[in-house]
Amino acid sequence: QPAILRSFDRKTDNMLFGECKVWEACRATSAAPTFFDSITIGKRKQTFADGGMIYNNPVEQVYQEAELLWPRQEKLLISIGTGEAPGAAFDGNIGTLINAMKTIVTDSDTKAKDFHRTHHSLAEDNLYFRFSVDQGLASIGLEEYDAKGKIADATDTYISNPEPMRKFAECVKSLKEDI
Repeated sequence: QPAILRSFDRKTDNMLFGECKVWEACRATSAAPTFFDSITIGKRKQTFADGGMIYNNPVEQVYQEAELLWPRQEKLLISIGTGEAPGAAFDGNIGTLINAMKTIVTDSDTKAKDFHRTHHSLAEDNLYFRFSVDQGLASIGLEEYDAKGKIADATDTYISNPEPMRKFAECVKSLKEDI
């Protein structure tokens, strides 16, 4: 079950409103089991761990939340990915199988593609944009905090390509329309 840590009171199930500090929310979202311990927050001592195994890309939950808050208003949704996962290859080796399963489970791009398929009219109307580096990040693991140079290079390559540049321009145009 995903938890939505809001900075506003929706007067519903947000039991941590006013109790959760920003750093605690950030820490809760990064509590990946093999890297960081879970965190306990609030008077009710609620424990949180990273939802990346199931909710690595919460785009659908974000959209549903926006629909509840602003049911009859046009909304602009921008999703920023962490890069595409490498293709999974099975060669009979148990280690390869485990790594392939990790890849399948953490591939947030699959969620983005599913969202785009079911909400294609948002993209057609320039109300949904997804930006995600498509090459160069797959080999960088979560533990590689010192790989900033590789990440920057892959990102620079991505944003200098014509299609992402076109999408950025459309996104900026959509953002400016309501200003």
